Amino acid sequence: MKKVLILLIVLMTITTTGCKFIVPSTPVKPEEPPKPMEEPLPQPEEKTSLPEEVPEQRISDDGILHFPEGNITLLAYEDEMNLPETLGMALVEETTVLENADTFTGSHEKTLIYQDTRLVLFSPPQDGQRFYLINIETENENVTTNRGITLGDTLEDLQQAYPEVTRSLDGTTGTDGRYEMMFQENPYTYLFFFVEEGKVMKIQLLHEFP
Repeated sequence: MKKVLILLIVLMTITTTGCKFIVPSTPVKPEEPPKPMEEPLPQPEEKTSLPEEVPEQRISDDGILHFPEGNITLLAYEDEMNLPETLGMALVEETTVLENADTFTGSHEKTLIYQDTRLVLFSPPQDGQRFYLINIETENENVTTNRGITLGDTLEDLQQAYPEVTRSLDGTTGTDGRYEMMFQENPYTYLFFFVEEGKVMKIQLLHEFP
């Protein structure tokens, strides 16, 4: 009888509470965050080919002639030197276009002649407006080189101030003639001294084109 009662109690408890079966749930895989859109790789910029700039030409102080009113420098541009103040007004001014000059055909050459000084200036074919000095010859008695040589100085004075000068042309007598110094940093560029009767009579700065 007791067993029957216990069985009834158990059945009543089950009926009242209900049976709950826990079904293991399948784990849900978390959603991955959306991948950011890949930005396109930057394309290298196309380089625009520009014309090469002509390097600025400079020369050592030996390429400077000192006049009483100013300085004249070989390879310097005309607008960098105050020529009217330094040399006065030119007696002759002539500009020509070079012909039959190989790679220099079409270039512009300007010649300025003063009382005791002659200048030659150059401008390439594509310019023709801005000229730079390629040749100066002077017999001005007051001109002085950067090392202190002036007209009338002796050959001994010249050789002492410029031990590197060499005689380049035969003279009429003795040691007279043209003495030259080449600029090591500027090929085809020279400083000339013209000696007569043992004294410096003319000075020239010259830049040649190869």
